[in-house]
Amino acid sequence: MSAEKLTAPQGDGDGTEVPSSRPGEDAQSVARALRTLTARFGLVLENMSDVIVQYDAAGRVLWASPSVRTSFGYDEDAIVGTMFRFEHPDDDDAVGRHVIERMAAGEDVVDSHGRAICADGSVRWVRGRTRVVRTSTGELDYIVSTFRDVTGQTEGDAALAASEAHYRMLADNSSDVVLHTDGASGLVDWASPSAEAILGYRPDELVGRRVRDLMHPDDLGRVEGVIRDAMAAKQHAGRVEARFRAADGSWRWMSDSGRAVLADDGTVLGGIDSLRDVSAEHAMREELEALARSDALTGLPNRRDLLDRLGAVLGHEPRAGTSVAVLFLDLDHLKDLNDDHGHAAGDAVLVEVGHRIRRALRAEDVVGRFAGDEFVVLLPSLASPDDAWRVADAIHQQVARPIRAGGASLRVSVSIGLTIARAGDRPEDVLHRADVALYRAKDSGRARTEADVSDAPTEADVALPAPRESFTGEASTLVHED
Repeated sequence: MSAEKLTAPQGDGDGTEVPSSRPGEDAQSVARALRTLTARFGLVLENMSDVIVQYDAAGRVLWASPSVRTSFGYDEDAIVGTMFRFEHPDDDDAVGRHVIERMAAGEDVVDSHGRAICADGSVRWVRGRTRVVRTSTGELDYIVSTFRDVTGQTEGDAALAASEAHYRMLADNSSDVVLHTDGASGLVDWASPSAEAILGYRPDELVGRRVRDLMHPDDLGRVEGVIRDAMAAKQHAGRVEARFRAADGSWRWMSDSGRAVLADDGTVLGGIDSLRDVSAEHAMREELEALARSDALTGLPNRRDLLDRLGAVLGHEPRAGTSVAVLFLDLDHLKDLNDDHGHAAGDAVLVEVGHRIRRALRAEDVVGRFAGDEFVVLLPSLASPDDAWRVADAIHQQVARPIRAGGASLRVSVSIGLTIARAGDRPEDVLHRADVALYRAKDSGRARTEADVSDAPTEADVALPAPRESFTGEASTLVHED
């Protein structure tokens, strides 16, 4: 159908009236201009992708653009004079009612959105615009409807909406706390409902806060360091563990999996933090670590932990005017005790001796079970080397009191080797000298303290304790109860 058939009543509405003649103009020039205009208009209509349909006041098709064939498969000439409608039967009532209601409300341009049936029976989503053209008296003259195929956009929007709904459902029902932060302000602008069950906060109580403000101050520096390292490596996601304050004031260990939300140009639009409560796992790891560093029988630091602590102390210069000392202890005659009273009694004595040594020490001192019947005491900060002797004497006095075990009152003793750390010492150097001193104490009759008498240190080193009478007590004996 040619563009000349697009009908517009003469002189009324929005139709363009072209006068048959104008004073002072040549009729042939006007005719040529009109033909040129019509040709251009027809070319536009024939090549446009939008479909235009003109209806009369009764709803019959007066004209349809050629694109009705390419877009929907209908012959434009065949539908002229019919009550042709594009709307899907399921949408027809809703779309038609919407257009009629808006027009009745005085609107002459009404937009709509719905499905259209193609000639082959397929369905396309279309966005329509219906315009009412009125006469000079306000009566409806004709209607022009424009339809645009928006199937791809509609399906994409529907898929996006479904995806958003899906992920919102996952976030709403997640066992993790999900926080979204705004890139400009760094403030939380959305929190998942799970925040209340896990941390005790209503989601609105977290909105407007910073994630960092929920973290324990002692963990904040470490977390910020991880973030700086990730940014320097151009990594936009990472995981870190930190303590987060719950609404009741308690601290929960949380695993924070963070990810930056980026625009196509790399601009940071925001961030997502997914927080999972790992308090139980963290407590278990701490317990396992403690077990790995503790003696199973006495609960004191074990050999591994003692060596680590001694290495840490020796790796730092002692405070001015202080010394570091090590005592190597051996429980006298433990084999005889086990033979006479059984290993259970021997174990009970070892546990009690460990407790008594601990009571003889200062808060900063450390005692651990080194092996079997051996204990090591680390004195990291002594005002004078002679103070090591006083600590050793206090240990002897504590241990000398009778211990009830295996149905008997047992009087036990320890032998002690003492040494003072020197500049450049390694843990094995200090322990070797203390062990040599211990064997001197045992060879001298036990229940006594002997100091290291190895080569004298240089002037730059801390002096050894001054020679003195070592503590001498009664060696381990057994006093049976009645």
